[in-house]
Order: sequence, then structure tokens, then C-alpha cells
Amino acid sequence: MQYSIVYFSEAKKDKRFDSEFLNKKVVINKLLTKNQYVNLGSISYITDGEHGSPEYDENGYICLTGKNVKDFYIDLSNIYQISENQFKKNSRVLVKRGNILIGIVGTIGNSTLIMEDMNAITSRHLATIKCKDNYNDFNISKSYIVTFLNSKYGKEQSILFSAGNVQPLINLTNISKFLIPIFSDEFQKSIEKLVFEAHSQRQISNSLMKEANEILEKEIGFDKLEIKKKKVNYSIVNYSETLSSKRIDAEYYQEKYQIIMDKIQSYKNGYDILDNICFIKKGIEPGSEYYRDNGIPFLRIQNLTKYDLKLDNCIYVDNDFYNKNAEYRVDKDDILLSKDGSPGIAYHIYNLNNLSMITSRGILRLKIKDNTFLPEVLALILNSKVVDYQVKQASGGAVILHWRMEEIFNTVIPIIDKNVQNIIAEKVQEFYKARDSAKALLEEAKKKVEDAIENGER
Repeated sequence: MQYSIVYFSEAKKDKRFDSEFLNKKVVINKLLTKNQYVNLGSISYITDGEHGSPEYDENGYICLTGKNVKDFYIDLSNIYQISENQFKKNSRVLVKRGNILIGIVGTIGNSTLIMEDMNAITSRHLATIKCKDNYNDFNISKSYIVTFLNSKYGKEQSILFSAGNVQPLINLTNISKFLIPIFSDEFQKSIEKLVFEAHSQRQISNSLMKEANEILEKEIGFDKLEIKKKKVNYSIVNYSETLSSKRIDAEYYQEKYQIIMDKIQSYKNGYDILDNICFIKKGIEPGSEYYRDNGIPFLRIQNLTKYDLKLDNCIYVDNDFYNKNAEYRVDKDDILLSKDGSPGIAYHIYNLNNLSMITSRGILRLKIKDNTFLPEVLALILNSKVVDYQVKQASGGAVILHWRMEEIFNTVIPIIDKNVQNIIAEKVQEFYKARDSAKALLEEAKKKVEDAIENGER
């Protein structure tokens, strides 16, 4: 029988009396307080982001949400932008160098150290941790703090102090209670070195991806594409056109979409539709009765980003289900494409790392039919403005966005010159190497922290 003895005063402070919470807290606290430690709230000011309704502006300023903060980095592949007016009103939540961001609503516990200033603010889904002037008195570094928060013991505290079943959240008071074990200066400097080396590799990878995108945009003329914002934006269309498109909303008929389409269709090497380029296969929805705590990763939209698979919040199916549904398995050089929720995110499976995976119905698997495209290049096009505008025009749904299969099949893709494809693919492959190097360095940093907590410094 497992039990813990807890003082009533402690339970009253947490406002939690359930045994599962109290048992976990006792176990974690015992481990984290073996040596010197500090509460996060004693070394930092903790605040949440902007609470108002967003004033959207596609040419405006970035407002970061929980989905943009990954372990150790900011993902800008799927952002929303707000008006200049709203940005200026929220100077309190500007993203500044040296601050630590942590997800507190929905996607909780992911943390990153801001390495440079950004023209961005944070939403209420994020907390900003600003170290006090005297935080160095505790002999603790910011790189070490963020590494601990991303370690399994930091994440366990996030889960422990979260509330809510559908959309978990952590309040600011509970974040301030997080225990941070303190190790020697030498140990923390070794962690800091790994974090900064990883940041350097990530900057290299970002530069390579930027170069690849610039080559693509220049090749199809998107580098000189200009879409002027009209003061009064309207289009006149025939009723027959609304019947064929099955859309009567004004957004669908904005002039910018036609400008984009004209540019793609005038590409010197021609174009085709996605259905002619790829075999497109929907995933499967097994039902929660097949979900397991471990086994074969079952990929859902939240596990997919443009440049990474996030398996830390994954659900699983067993080997039996996987083997019976071979047609839904993920293979090397497949391109995974989201069609619901956040439609239009494409990820190229460049390395399976001996990992078996299966996809949900919200994710499509694309297999290139012939040698018209290199997978690195097609994935880049799907993530670029070329397809992004088509997704924005075609997607519908009041609560959850949906990209209809008919629209996906008819997505227009420029047939990029093969020599240009080879140049782009080389840049993307170098991007993969630098990104993998950064991930390996950060995994090493987390492992060192976890090992020190469990076994002491070595």
C-alpha cells in the first residue's frame, strides 16, 4: 500500500486533498530537496500575457501563444499577428532577451530562454519568468533554469500543479512554487555551454532554411510579389462562381488570392495539382479504447510542426493495432500534411530513426509518384507562401478549421526546375543536420540535469 503523511497546513496551502497529488508532490519534493534548492518565485517575477481579444492583422506584430513555445526554442511557423495599436498597448508583455517563457494553458510546461529581443508580445497562454536582480546570489544560471524546466522533473511539476481536463492550465501562484535544485557553478556552466552550442546550431539551421526559402521564392518570382492592402476590399463575382466553389464568404474572393494564383500559374516551368504529384492517403481514427500509455506513436495534429515531430505529448497504440493497419504506417520520405485544426503544416520524414509511427485522420500522408519532385523541395513548397495562401483561402469552419480533400487534391504546385531543386534540397539536408545537432545537445543537457538530481553531480 502506497501512502504519504502530509501536514494539514501543507494541503491547505495547495488547496488539494487528493492522495494522488499529495503522493506525487511528496516524492518529487523529496528528490528535489536532497541538496540546496530554491523556489522559482523567490528568484523571479512571474507574469502572464495579454488577456484581451486579438485585433488580427496579417501584416502586424507577432503574439506568441503556447503552441509557439517548444522546448528551448520559439516556433514561428504558425503564428497569429495583431494590430500595431494592440501591440503598443501591451508593452508589459514584450518578449525580451533574458526572459524565460513557459506554456501555462493548453500546452503546458514547454520553456525557452529568449536569446534576443523580438518585436512580439505574449498571450495569456504563456507566463514570462523575469529573474530578479539578485538571482545570481543563489548561484543559478538562466540556461540551467530553462534546462531544468524542460527536464522530466520540471515537466512533472507542471503536470502536478495543473488543473483542468480538457484544457490544462497552471496558475502563476503555482509556478512560483516550482522547486529548482541548485548545483555547483562548474556543473551549471557545463549546462550553459550545451545550451549555447545548441542555440548556435539552431541559428545555423534557421539561416539554411531561410536561404532555401529565398531560392524557392526567387525561382517562382515571389521575391518581387507585392500585394497591396486596399482601404475598401471587395470583389464582384457571378452567382455561378459561388455555386462551383461552394463558398459565399467575402474572404474567399479577395483579390490577393487571384494574384497569388496568377503568379504560380505563370511560372516558366509550368505547374500541376497535388493529386497528380502525390498519392494522398488519410490516416485512421482508432478510437480511445485503442490508446495506450506506451507502444507505437499515434501522430495527431499537435505532434506535427513544419520542421519537427513533438512526441513528448504523444498517445500510443499497441503493436497488434499497428500490424493490422499497415496501410497507415509512416515511411521514410513520406510528407505528413495537416488538414484540420492548423491546416497546411507539412513535415518531411527524412529519418525515421528506427521509430514506427501511425497517423490520425487529421494528418494526410503524401508519397511522391515519380521523380518530378524531391521530397525536401515539395515539403518546402507546401510550407511556403505558395500553398499557405491557398490553404487560407480554402479552409473553412467556425470553431475548428478544415481543409477539404477536394481543395487539397487541387492545390496548385509549380514544377520547380530540377537543377534548382537540387540546390534547395542540399540546403534543407544541411538544415536537418544542424537541427539534429541542436536537439542532441539539448537532450544531453537535460539528461545531465536529470542524472544529477537522481544520483548527484559527477
